[in-house]
Parts: sequence; structure tokens; C-alpha cells
Amino acid sequence: MLATTTRATPARARRAGGRRLREITTALAPPLGLGVILLVGWTLLVTSGIVSSTIPSPRAVADYVLRSARDLTFWGAIGSTALRWLMGFVASWALGTLLGLAAALNKTTDLLLSSVVEFFRPIPPIVYLPFVLLAMGTRNSAVTILVVSGAMWPVLLQTRAGVHDVDRVLLDVGAAYNLTFWQRLRSVVAPSALPFQIAGIRMSMTIALIVVVMTEMLGTGSGIGGAMATAEQSGSYAALFGLALVAAVLGLVADGILSVLERRMIPWGNMVRQENAS
Repeated sequence: MLATTTRATPARARRAGGRRLREITTALAPPLGLGVILLVGWTLLVTSGIVSSTIPSPRAVADYVLRSARDLTFWGAIGSTALRWLMGFVASWALGTLLGLAAALNKTTDLLLSSVVEFFRPIPPIVYLPFVLLAMGTRNSAVTILVVSGAMWPVLLQTRAGVHDVDRVLLDVGAAYNLTFWQRLRSVVAPSALPFQIAGIRMSMTIALIVVVMTEMLGTGSGIGGAMATAEQSGSYAALFGLALVAAVLGLVADGILSVLERRMIPWGNMVRQENAS
């Protein structure tokens, strides 16, 4: 009996490893395939002369990135953008969560915030750029304010929607067990609203990166955006495309990390997605 169990364990491990490998392959195949198609199409457009000669080839862009990777200034620009991005995103997440909870838990607050949200949410953050730079200069706090003005809304709206979606039965159970308001918020409301909030966080993170790079291009003159503006003015189009590619990779890496965290924090999410697919 012991021998049978010992032999079965490696077999189960191999089957689990095989399933995991298939899952990873299935997840990576579509984006990798699309990337190959885009690269081939880009190369054909450049070599055929269909597009302007100012458009660099993928090889020229790759050469720039590999060459710049040995330059500390290149990494300094990435670090500067990443820091501003992180500061703005954390501020957007914190403020959006607090306001979303306040709106969901109090009808008066919800009515007051609804008008504010509907007025300010459609306004692009870049509109505020001249006023913020005039008042605060090019400090990181100025960039954070601009990021919050654009990236806060998805977190706020998704948090409010998540709290409203909490099953009433769960709230009644919490009341039956005499849980305090904060205990119900922590043990009932927060887990139920978490899938909604993570969706808002992923949207907020993307918006935050766009706002940071645009602000750097038009205002601060530093970071990835500042380097892109300099490259555009000097006609270094391989550098311009290479820096844009680096910014895109930053966004993809961050979204991938959030996707992994989502699977670990919300393990029942896969079952829900499978049920919806079937």
C-alpha cells in the first residue's frame, strides 16, 4: 500500500505540472502570437516604403534599447517615471477607495459625490496641467495631483459598485452574530467587493501611467516622457519608439503582477469565469 502511494505521488505531480504548463502556454500564446504578427507587419511596412521614412524599423528600436540599457541616465529616467507612477497610483487607490466606501455606505454622501464625479470625471487630467504647474512647479507632488485627477475615478466607481453588490444575506448573518460596523466592513463587505475593486485598480494603474508620461512630456521634462519629448525634437525617432516601448512594457509588467495577485487573493474568480464561459 505504501509502495503504491509512493509511486502515485510523482505521477500526480507530473500531471499537475503538465496542466500548469498547458495553462501558462494557453495564456501566453495569444499575446505572443499577436506580438509576432505586429512585428512582422511593422517590418514589412517600413521596408516596403508604405509608411514615412521617419518611422524606424523594429531592429533600430531594439538596437536603441539594448544600447541605452548600458546607460545610467536611461535607467534614471525609468526610475523617475516609476516613482511618480507609484506615488500617483497609491494616492488614487487610497482616495478612490475612501470616497467609494463613503458613497456606498451613505446615501447623502452618494448624492453629493455623484454630481462631483459626473462633472470632473470626463475632464482629461492634462487640462489641469498649466494650473498645477503654475501653482506647484514640477515637483513630484504636482504630478501626483494630476494622476489622482484622472486615475481615481475607476477605483471610486468600482468600490461603490462592489459594496452595493454585497449579498444582503451575508450582511444579515453579520448582524445576527452582533458584528460591529468595522468587523462587518472587514469580514463581509471587503471580501465581497474585492473583485470589483481589483478591476478598478487595473484600470486606474493604466490611466496613471498614461498621465505620468504625458505630464513628463508636456510639463516636467524629465523621466520617460521628458526623454521622449527630447527625442522627438531632435529627430531621434528610434529613441522615441524605444522609450514608448519601455513605457508599454512597464504597464504590461504591472498588469501581469496584478493579475497574479488577483488569482491568489480571489481564488474563486477562476471558477466564476469558467461558469460564465460555459
